[in-house]
Amino acid sequence: MKCQMSLMGSARYTRSVVRLNDQTGGALSGHHRFGRLNPSAGLTFDVRDAITAYASYSTASRVPTPSELGCADPEDPCRLPNAFVADPPLDQVVARTWEVGVRRQAAALNWTAAAFATTSRHDIIFISSGALTNEGHFANVGDTRRRGLELSGAGTLARIVRWGAAYTYLRATFDTPLVLSSPNHPDARGGEIPVAAGRSIPGIPRHILKGDLSVTAGRTTAGTSLTWTSAQFLRGDEANLLAPIPG
Repeated sequence: MKCQMSLMGSARYTRSVVRLNDQTGGALSGHHRFGRLNPSAGLTFDVRDAITAYASYSTASRVPTPSELGCADPEDPCRLPNAFVADPPLDQVVARTWEVGVRRQAAALNWTAAAFATTSRHDIIFISSGALTNEGHFANVGDTRRRGLELSGAGTLARIVRWGAAYTYLRATFDTPLVLSSPNHPDARGGEIPVAAGRSIPGIPRHILKGDLSVTAGRTTAGTSLTWTSAQFLRGDEANLLAPIPG
């Protein structure tokens, strides 16, 4: 059997301009420019009939949104979504991703198994820094990492039953040690908590399971779907000091 290999590469340059015009004559106006070249490359191998192995590397970037740029001062927290103040600029987020996997694409059965790792530089998160629980500011917090694997499958039975299932393991962590404001945290000292490298990012479950099933009879289809997520830490508990929310 002959094995075929394909090599792909690309590059994309993006230039973004964000202008904030304060028509009340205040200090909110700002002019922000961002530019970056993002390359990517990939390899695919036709292992056997309908089965392909692949590996890829890619970079991507995103610029801060107007709401993030207008809510970035720890000394003057805002209440989202509309209380903006004059704030310092933020850096754009740059993500570098490696992915390897194997997939099968056929009429009766498709499946994919993949592992991935993403490092985001200058990641932006919302930090609680006001007297109220929904007050705070956006800030660059250094590097974060997301590593994991994905398993998925889908197929048909007797041409009338369709099913699908997917499982994701995701380890999302801070890769840079830092001290964050969290005035409402019960273990905060001076309104701050130290966050060690390797702590889990709040709001992101480590395990996600999805499934769906449908049956078609004539012109009628009936189906059901299920989504389950594991425990996740509360926003404001970036140090993972409290019990997480149950799955």
